[in-house]
Amino acid sequence: MRSKVRYRTWKRYGQLLERHVVPVIGPVPLARLSPIHVQRALNRMLERGLSSTTVHHAHAVLRRALKDAVETDLVSRNVAARIKAPPMAYRKMTTLDADQARTFLTEAAGDDLKALWVVALTTGMRIGELLGLRWPDVDLEHCLVHVTGTLSRGPAGLEVAPPKTRRSRRTIRLSHAAVEAVGSHRV
Repeated sequence: MRSKVRYRTWKRYGQLLERHVVPVIGPVPLARLSPIHVQRALNRMLERGLSSTTVHHAHAVLRRALKDAVETDLVSRNVAARIKAPPMAYRKMTTLDADQARTFLTEAAGDDLKALWVVALTTGMRIGELLGLRWPDVDLEHCLVHVTGTLSRGPAGLEVAPPKTRRSRRTIRLSHAAVEAVGSHRV
């Protein structure tokens, strides 16, 4: 998968398998691996208090790895495909209300990163998008910011890479407060 996904995603896949799946099914020879072994690994993750989302993702990574093993004739069947992972539980996103946002911005007034906080609160941009902004992405005259990159960790360290999807590349209108804060920061 290393050549097919971003570095951080690839690292996460490895962590999921190494931390949660291999300790349970690692000793089992690949040819003897059965659906019950996979179910046992998923159950153990849930028993340890891991979220259903983490368990779901670990199952997906294992299922993909075993699919590749089938395609390369290492095994004759994908035993992980026979097991259903628990459905992911979605939590409602919590946001600051208007009073909380005002209080936060009042406290951040003297902070060197005030412009970042204002843009974050007024645009809803993701943290990687905010940290990936460069001056050519900011159009104060037209009150716009163009999301053209995200800051993420790559094999060589931090890097600004294009957003994952076309929909993530977008233009966002800046509020008057954001334009003022970014303009002051730029000066």
